[in-house]
Amino acid sequence: MNQIKKTSNDTIPLFAGTAILKKFTADEALFNSFSNIAIIVDNNTFDYCLPTLLNILPKLSEANIIKVSVGELNKNINTAVEIWKRLSEINIDRNSLIINLGGGVITDMGGFAAATFKRGIPFINIPTTLLAMADASIGGKTGIDLLNYKNQIGLFASPKAIIIDTIFLSTLSREQLMNGVAEIIKHSLIADKILWKNLRKTIFDSNTNWEELINKNIKIKSKIVKNDPFEKGVRKLLNFGHTIGHAIESYSMTYGNRRLMHGEAIVIGMICETYLSVQMNKVDLFQANEICSYLFLNFKSYPFPKKDIYEIVEIMKQDKKNKDGLINFTLLRDIGEATYNNYIDIRLIKKSLEYYLQYA
Repeated sequence: MNQIKKTSNDTIPLFAGTAILKKFTADEALFNSFSNIAIIVDNNTFDYCLPTLLNILPKLSEANIIKVSVGELNKNINTAVEIWKRLSEINIDRNSLIINLGGGVITDMGGFAAATFKRGIPFINIPTTLLAMADASIGGKTGIDLLNYKNQIGLFASPKAIIIDTIFLSTLSREQLMNGVAEIIKHSLIADKILWKNLRKTIFDSNTNWEELINKNIKIKSKIVKNDPFEKGVRKLLNFGHTIGHAIESYSMTYGNRRLMHGEAIVIGMICETYLSVQMNKVDLFQANEICSYLFLNFKSYPFPKKDIYEIVEIMKQDKKNKDGLINFTLLRDIGEATYNNYIDIRLIKKSLEYYLQYA
């Protein structure tokens, strides 16, 4: 079994690989000794992933299923309350186990519900999307959105284990796969120049070695999280593309002509924040053009009215990383190297969004 222990305290087992779930037998200790088990799913994972999980691990057929509505719009306090109510109805206690089966929304929200219910219920993340496998399910962040602002309510809480099985990737559309590729690109830009070069030559399809890519990303993120579990310093590097990206994602849920997936929004954020990296003399123009050209080529554009830049910046002011009213960015110093705690003038932020619109 490919077992990787790369977490903040090196005690959380992370199992990753193809058909890794089949390595767990009916008497596997990970699922034993619990008074009750609940599996949290959304509409999609209920239909396409839960049958696979139960077929591989029939012992879990006895578990209670908690189904929530799919999508970021439902990652809120109302859904969390419904989960808590259901946990009460099925008599979940502190000796129970919660399994989060889904993408980043489910692992974020399910982890939050577990960590707060009765002051903490053990939980396991089984990510089913590429984005969650490469990024969202790892690192102990849990949370929900408030007023469409991303992850405004939450806490750090470590799962009992993370199980990443690439079998679930077969349920995803190309659009969903590229949603995850966006975070893989981010990891390469902040920490791995060789990975970036390899990504530029990769055609993302059924022949892609997803297991290899996922494991490379696990190592990048786990190393950063281990050194800074509570995001006081170096973990902020993982926020590249996210200051503007989260604002664009929130904007799309309220004002936009279509709702962006997380990865799509992060691509926009990476383009804008690469522009800022040039303006702040952090990265050279040649590298910036290489990055932005690649992102524009491989991801769908999202043109929005120029007049809405003001609204996007207003949303950005709610970002968790801000300090004393100043908007905080992670910027590139080189491909494979980044810096954090860069506070940028609002006029320059607006110019970065205008730059994106020139090519969108």
